[in-house]
Parts: sequence; structure tokens; C-alpha cells
Amino acid sequence: MLFDFGLRSSLLLIFFFHGLVLGGVLWYQAWRHEQTSSRWLAVFVWLCVLYISPWMLGFANWYSQQPYRNLLFYLPLQHLFLFGPVLLRYTQSLFEAKSSPWQILHFLPALAYLAYSIWVGVADAWVLDEPYYYADGRDKDFARGYQVAGLLHMLFFLGLCIVHYRRYQQRLNQEVSYAEALRRRWVPRYLAVFFVMQVLRLGFLLTLPTWHRFGDQGWYLILFSILFYYIAMRGYTQSVASAVTTQPPLQLPKAPVSDLPPMVTEDDREVGMERIRQVMDQQRLYEDPQLTLSRLAEAVDMSPHETSATINQGFAVNFNDFVNRYRVEAVRRAIERGDHKQHTLLSVALDQGFNSKSTFNRVFKKHAGMTPAEYVRQQASE
Repeated sequence: MLFDFGLRSSLLLIFFFHGLVLGGVLWYQAWRHEQTSSRWLAVFVWLCVLYISPWMLGFANWYSQQPYRNLLFYLPLQHLFLFGPVLLRYTQSLFEAKSSPWQILHFLPALAYLAYSIWVGVADAWVLDEPYYYADGRDKDFARGYQVAGLLHMLFFLGLCIVHYRRYQQRLNQEVSYAEALRRRWVPRYLAVFFVMQVLRLGFLLTLPTWHRFGDQGWYLILFSILFYYIAMRGYTQSVASAVTTQPPLQLPKAPVSDLPPMVTEDDREVGMERIRQVMDQQRLYEDPQLTLSRLAEAVDMSPHETSATINQGFAVNFNDFVNRYRVEAVRRAIERGDHKQHTLLSVALDQGFNSKSTFNRVFKKHAGMTPAEYVRQQASE
């Protein structure tokens, strides 16, 4: 079989096979641990493998030889309209969110283009007497209109992913007191990498006059491969970590934050604030590392919406920050009593409702303006 092993074809071949293997590993991970997110990430990785394959084979001189040339022309390898919907489903699956049946509509452009690609290949190969669609000798996957439309489509879905993640963050802050454990900090990282992929593409397009020439896109494809390989590897480590780590159950209401009542009356707010203070001080609910808004609302005999609105307007913070303030103050009092000398500082933090060292350090510094260790040293010097 013809394959010229040049620098660019060889580099892309490495990423090609690694991508195939990583996709298979992610699919197995999804099957073994019932991880929907790993399944969608596997599909994303395989889409990237298909994306680089025409250039890998082109640099190996497949476009200059028959029957390889027609094979590449007729195979639909550039699924640009699939990247965005798959990325969105991967993002949503990381939040343990169920997709809406209407989201199948996101895949319609990709299915339409796939049907078009199959038709033009079948028509030119077996239906028409002479090639019509490929009469110009150019692969339809590289048509400028399709490439530009695909880029805009991916940027649109990237925006949807960002909006979805921000809404998730807001709902975490409103509903649970352990939001730091559920942040999914991997999400903004891989979205940033995906954005860099598109920026690189635009950069090459705007700065390289001969971008339309097949051979001039080689280094962009290598950079693209490095980036998708990073997403695949880090995504796999994230899936392994989530499979072996037990995280608090995520219980969010069906109504988004924007549906919460915008205001409560001043009298109701004052009464509600007093109830909340009494319960938090007397029952010390903040010591529960999995405290939720619903449980606090039940304790103060108010609806979750009323409780949330009271905290937002009366204390001028979200629920997550409100509870963490109590936890930080409780840790500070424990340090002032010297509890950290009989027990470790982490043990003191866990007793006050924090669920990990990293969360404790981050939250303490946010509310106290210094790290726990700095606060201990400050108390020792006084």
C-alpha cells in the first residue's frame, strides 16, 4: 500500500493511531463505568481523527494516485457540523444533566451534509454517465463555503457550552454548600483549548495568503493534533478520577436560577433572616458537608425559593458563600481556642463542614483574606 513517510505525514500518522486508541479506551471506560461523558469524548476524539486523516493521507501522496484519490474524494471525512453538538453533549454529561429530546435537532445539519456527501459520491460513481459533482477535481469537504460554515457552527456551539457552564455554576452557588467539589474545573480548560483550535485556524487563514493550498495547512494540522490529543488525555484522566472518587450527589432543582422570585418584602426578609441566623447558630447546620438549600429551607420552615431570595437580598451573598462564611468563622474560632494544636488544622476544617483540604484553603483565603497557615501564624504572634 502506498504511503510516503514524510515529516508531516508521519507526525499526523502518530496522532491518528493514538487518537483511534484513545477513543477506544474512552469508549471502554464509558461501558465499564457507565460514564456518558466518556462516550461523548470518545466520539469527539474520533471526529478529530477523521478531521486530520485527509491531510495525513494527502501528505502521504494519496491524492496523487488512483484509486486512493477517488476514495478520498468520496469518503465524508470532514464532519464539521458534528463537532459542536458532540462538544455540547460532552459538556452537559459532565454535569450529570439529562439532555432534552429537542437536542436531536442539533445534529440535523450534520446529518444533512452526510446525506449530501453520500449522494454526490454515489451519483458520480454509479448513477451519472460522467462525473458532475466532482467535475472540477476538488474534494467537496474542502469547499470554502462548507469550511466557513463549519467554523461558525463550532463557534456557536462553543458559546452554548460556555452559557451552559455558567448557568451550572450559578445554580451550584444557589443550591449547595459544597459547590467547590462540583465545579468541574476541567470544563473551562478544554473549552479554552477548543477555542484556541478555532483561533489558530482563523490566524492561519488571515495571515497565510496560500492557505487554500493543501500543503500549506500542514503545521496547522499538527498544532490541531497536539491540542485534541491534550483534550483526549486530560479528559481520560478526569474520567478515571471520577470513576474512583465518590463525590457528593448533585441535587439541583428543575427551575434555573433566573426563575427564582426576584424580591421578598422587607418584613418577610427580616423575619426570614432571623430564622436563618437562629437555625445556623443553634443547630450548626454548616457542619454538614453536604448541606443543601432544601435542607436549610426545611429547617427554617420556608420554601427553597423564599430561603434563597432571603439570603441573596438580606445577606447579599449566594447560598454557597453564606454557608462557607459560617464555616470559616467557626474555623477561626477553633484556631483562636487552640484546637489545631490538639488536632490537625485539616481535622478542624473537616469538623466545621469542609470536605477537602483544597476547598478549605481556597474558601478560607477568599473569606479571611489570608491562607489558614497565615492566620495560624498571625494568631501565634499576637
